[in-house]
Amino acid sequence: GPASPGVEVLYESLTTRVTRKRLPAGSVICKEPIGADAARRLRHEAAVLARLAGCAGVAALAPGALAPGVLALQDSGGAALADSLRGGPLEPDRLLQLAAALARCVAAMHGAGVLHRDICPANIVLTASGEPLLIDFDLALPDDMEAGDVSSQDSMVGTLAYLPPEQTGRTGRAVDRRSDLYAL
Repeated sequence: GPASPGVEVLYESLTTRVTRKRLPAGSVICKEPIGADAARRLRHEAAVLARLAGCAGVAALAPGALAPGVLALQDSGGAALADSLRGGPLEPDRLLQLAAALARCVAAMHGAGVLHRDICPANIVLTASGEPLLIDFDLALPDDMEAGDVSSQDSMVGTLAYLPPEQTGRTGRAVDRRSDLYAL
């Protein structure tokens, strides 16, 4: 439905609605899973983000619960890398700077024991200061968990253009940290 005053819709699909909500203390990003398994997806992503608390370059939970069924995230004030790329490729110096910063983000995430499984320009936000921030951890897994524990092995998960071969389920190989590096 239409957004309320003080609420900006950032993304909407059949399974997720993401908004920016302006509050007296500042703004937060609200991610609302939609559908039959919404509660499970919300619990899963909240648990993954709690595990990643304090990792540089990773989306952070906002303090305090905002509303039932909503994941409240700190607002970086940025926009998706995918939006920046619509104007054409990045300048080489900016690309190298961004690649190094993203590699540090992925290293921090892996150091905390999490596989993202959907690193792509739509899931990277450039903060107001231009630093990258990984978002959208609903497909993420602790690296000690089998992929079948969260999603069906019969279906591919992730963004096709950035999907490593082992994540298609057709190679018989395990999905591990190298999968995120392929996408990066």
